[in-house]
Amino acid sequence: FLLVANLKPIDKGKMIIDGNERVINARLSDAQFFWNKDLKNNFQNEKKKLEKLIFHSEIGSVLEKTLRLKTLVNFLSEGLKNNEKKHLLAAADLCKNDLVSETVREFPNLQGIMGKYYISNSGLNIEVAKAVQNHYKPQGPADDIPNTLLSMRLSIADKIDSLVGFFIIDKNPTGSKDPFALRRTALGVIRV
Repeated sequence: FLLVANLKPIDKGKMIIDGNERVINARLSDAQFFWNKDLKNNFQNEKKKLEKLIFHSEIGSVLEKTLRLKTLVNFLSEGLKNNEKKHLLAAADLCKNDLVSETVREFPNLQGIMGKYYISNSGLNIEVAKAVQNHYKPQGPADDIPNTLLSMRLSIADKIDSLVGFFIIDKNPTGSKDPFALRRTALGVIRV
């Protein structure tokens, strides 16, 4: 790790390094514990927990969002080969399952990334895993866009579902407010 301190320590930074090593080791130990705990569950069966995870009170649960995604990607899969369509539907079915994992609950910035690892660990297709990992992209103007055909289509479906859902419940962005980042989401669709 890299550390910047705003003082000149008398022990050449030994205490600062030791303290930071303890913190990092504790976080890595937490990550290992949650990873091992998550591996005891069948990742594909985590879907039932998504019913209790609310996407938005007026739009529904994350499970309901997943069901809408499956419908959208089915529409967006036109022109794909049969195996690509099958993988895209599988990715839509699994893309939110990592949200209920212990690791993502503890480290929220790993959503999608952990989904890829759980899917890979389950022996499922690598294209499904990549689509799940990248479907949140781009998350801003500096972020890369998804880099596979399946992840692009899943990303578009996820973003369109959010846009349509929030516009239906009249949560449109205003000149000064955009609490649900709908502008960023729309720009993400355009970039993809």
